[in-house]
Amino acid sequence: MTLIVVVRTSSGRMKRLGKAVMSLRNIRESEPQTRWVALVRNSGKSDACVCGEVCLTLRGGGLNAQASATPFSEEAEESLRKRIRHALMTFGRRHLHRLEWIVGYCCDKSPSEVDLLLARYKKREHRDMVVLTVFDVQGLITEKGVPFLNGPACQVWVEANSVRHCSRTVPLQQVAVFKESFQLLVGVAEAIRLTVAVGGSIVGKVLISASPERFGGVRTHTLFRAAGTKKAMPSGVITIALSGDMNQYSSHRDGGGDSFDPLGEAARTACLRLVLWKYARHVIHRLDVISSSLCDVDHYIKTLGPCPPRCDVRVSVRRWEPSVPTWDSPAAVASMGASETEDNDGNEEGRHSASYRNIFKRQTVYAVIHAGLHYYKSSTVRVGEDETAYFNDPVTFHDLLPERDEVLVSIVGNGISGTETTDLGTTVFTLRTLVRKQTMSFTVPLVRHAGSDDAYFKGCVQVELCAVNFGGDFIADTGHTSSRLQLQRLLYHYAPQKLHRVEPLLLDHAGREGRLVRSLLEKYGPDVYSSPMEIRLIGIRHLTPACSCYVKVYLNGEPVLRSSQQSCSANIAFSPSDVKNAAVVMLDDPHHARVRFKVAQQRYLQSTTISFAEIRLGKMVAGSLNECWIPLFDSHGGEIGRLGVTLRCNGFICRKEEPAKYEEAERDVVSLLRKYKPEALPFLQPLITEAGSAATAHAEIRRRVAKRPVAATVYVCVESLSIMELDFSHPSQLHGISPTRLALLQQENEGTEYAVTASCDHEEGSVIWSEQVKGSGAVIRLDIPEFGRCEDHRLTIAVRQAQGACLLSRSGSRQRSNSRGGRSSFSQRKASQQLLPPTELGRVVVSLRGLLTGSLYDTAERVTLPLVSFTQSPAARRTLQQERIQQRQQPSSSSSAFLPPCNVVGNITFSVRLPAFERAPSWLQLNLFEIEKHLAIDRACIRYYEERIRDILAKHEPQGLLDLHYTLYECDVAHGTWSLSLCDRVRALLQRLGVVEEAATTVPIDRGM
Repeated sequence: MTLIVVVRTSSGRMKRLGKAVMSLRNIRESEPQTRWVALVRNSGKSDACVCGEVCLTLRGGGLNAQASATPFSEEAEESLRKRIRHALMTFGRRHLHRLEWIVGYCCDKSPSEVDLLLARYKKREHRDMVVLTVFDVQGLITEKGVPFLNGPACQVWVEANSVRHCSRTVPLQQVAVFKESFQLLVGVAEAIRLTVAVGGSIVGKVLISASPERFGGVRTHTLFRAAGTKKAMPSGVITIALSGDMNQYSSHRDGGGDSFDPLGEAARTACLRLVLWKYARHVIHRLDVISSSLCDVDHYIKTLGPCPPRCDVRVSVRRWEPSVPTWDSPAAVASMGASETEDNDGNEEGRHSASYRNIFKRQTVYAVIHAGLHYYKSSTVRVGEDETAYFNDPVTFHDLLPERDEVLVSIVGNGISGTETTDLGTTVFTLRTLVRKQTMSFTVPLVRHAGSDDAYFKGCVQVELCAVNFGGDFIADTGHTSSRLQLQRLLYHYAPQKLHRVEPLLLDHAGREGRLVRSLLEKYGPDVYSSPMEIRLIGIRHLTPACSCYVKVYLNGEPVLRSSQQSCSANIAFSPSDVKNAAVVMLDDPHHARVRFKVAQQRYLQSTTISFAEIRLGKMVAGSLNECWIPLFDSHGGEIGRLGVTLRCNGFICRKEEPAKYEEAERDVVSLLRKYKPEALPFLQPLITEAGSAATAHAEIRRRVAKRPVAATVYVCVESLSIMELDFSHPSQLHGISPTRLALLQQENEGTEYAVTASCDHEEGSVIWSEQVKGSGAVIRLDIPEFGRCEDHRLTIAVRQAQGACLLSRSGSRQRSNSRGGRSSFSQRKASQQLLPPTELGRVVVSLRGLLTGSLYDTAERVTLPLVSFTQSPAARRTLQQERIQQRQQPSSSSSAFLPPCNVVGNITFSVRLPAFERAPSWLQLNLFEIEKHLAIDRACIRYYEERIRDILAKHEPQGLLDLHYTLYECDVAHGTWSLSLCDRVRALLQRLGVVEEAATTVPIDRGM
């Protein structure tokens, strides 16, 4: 009997106070007995403790009460309880909540048997070193049941004894190979948790046992998505190996001394796996732990339910065809002709399209089959000259549940290099209609991008299924053949993410197909046929190359409109009366249709493409005037204008306008693509449309295009920059400045452009700032890597001469960030960079965590800090990377401890913000509980002392200004000692410098203490 005590807090939340597990063996017949039961907090953990007691009165009755009555006296029971409690408090705290249960279990045991039982609990607390080797992860599938082909980053998290270890990040190309070992401190009764994540999202989990019979050999375990819930589903397999000291567990195997039967264990585990899959899916991820801890597996299986009969299915993929005109969707047919038309129409557009769609010729293909809890990858076959592949690789899957399990077949193609993989289609088969020992052949269409809004039919596959030892309910195919086409058409237009489940839907509604179609018509809308669509050009805004041009429009690769020639102007308005500026075309597939706009300039006998952009029509509203202003980009990724167009059609999918605004998400996605994949900027609108929502568009696309896992994106916006100008005609202002420094200041005053560089946690970005962009600001994008959580989050902003930063990009209306690791487009610029090394004018070091803490700074709040310059020769100055290495070698000293004398050369005003709809991770902010450990946070008080210290250092010790902000917020504010340490810091600074301030400036403000 489990006893749990809870309390309702003042906020209405239910909070657990303690837990206790009692035995019913020591209940006396018809005689009430009162006892105090200890409540245990943090039950099951090593820090469990007694938090109180509950007084209970128990009395037994019934036919079996006499048999369970205990002859124990109250004195003997209390003596036994104290002995067991002392033992558990000493070496078995995680079992402390089972105190009363152990007392009842030992009521009829001898003292030696009690000692033996307590020794078992003591042994469970003993931990030894176990080496876990992770070899690879494969067969990963999404929550839609579609294989994971490629991923930007795959990781394995290993957790044992509340300690997590993270593997290195490896690319996922159908298989992620790790071959990485972990040393774990784990007990014989403890489990090891394995979690697989792709792109920062958890794909599957599994718990494995560290018992000695698992040592040696390579083992494969199934990963489960939504582990611990009734919706748990297999999501891949992981291959591991365990090793340890076998001598320490020589008497553990099978009760200590009996021979270990691996074949018998495998049979029992297979039966247990099937029973858990049918009756207890919420614990199936603990299969290995349960099977290793049970002494009587058969008895445990009977408690769950009868073991299902064995059902085996033989699956054989026979043939794959890349294209079937009868079944292929309009989007597939249009894309074939579109690629040829667009590639011939412009080389630049062809290169961009190829990069976006990643189209390549398949040389070899293979099949991936998922059936229930099983996964299989067929051998690779070559594609023939007729572009057809033939397989001969049958496989038999054992222990399936025909009433629940399905067979998912995916065809995967390899590119010319053999490493590129692409999804060639997915289909699903049910097992409920198979006939016993009868091979049934199915030729069905394949669905590309299954489970997504971009799904469509392309190609077909022939699969043979045979029920080896079971039979289902045979359903004639003639009943739903007439409804299949209409169902496919409805799902294709309104719910393409369900397109690959057409056959299971028809079987679920066998004999009721007409009712299914009618319900879908009521849910989604009328059946979609061809409908006219009006395309009208409005104008072009802020066209940077102010030149005469025309606009050409393509629908699925076919030209449908060419405007008249427009005069040279930055803002162009297309005349509504000009028939060349509008067109009416027939739209067959609004969900997958793509419209391309090309802005070109006519030159002599040929035209030159200025820019092009593409949009999707899936989010357009039917019957309404959809006005779009599409951004146009040049070949370098800079925005050169916006093209306005209106679209109207009654066949659009959406029936009402969605309130979602994409302007803020568009700004973040443009910054992302400009950094990692500028060739995809013309496809900005399709990328955002394909994302789940505007709030998640930036994060989803970032996981796809970033070269490494990114934990957070931070924008450093340079609002203003003022470099100190000297009057060279007054010698008093030049006193104390070296000739070298004077020459540098003269050069600085001649120009107005500066290169601003921001770096933090192994990430660096730069822009060029000038007076022309002062109003709009220059933005630097920093993508903090996932492994950056262990860094010090020191944000360094440096200002250099623009002449030495020729690789950096301009900001403002044509802003482009250039992160470290980016490549230059021109070799001449590389040479000039070597000839003209950048000369640093000044820098400042700030706390990024402090700036992102909402209690200390408002969102995108402007901060003005002084720039500090070193008074040494440019050749002796350290780069940011060299100084970061030196700081690691001297972690105990502040950066100002080893800096030479410095000068304040100016001020910089900047702000730090995050992408729209995103929040900073907790480790990238200061801990609010630590800050307010002694006193509630007072922003005015902190800034008051910050300004006082800055004024004192600016007059007497400028080198201390370099990392003042970082030191104050990471040392004083972060540790919660700011209420006293800031005042002490001012006092110590004045005493060390021997400065006596005026009385008016030494009066502290009211801090509410």
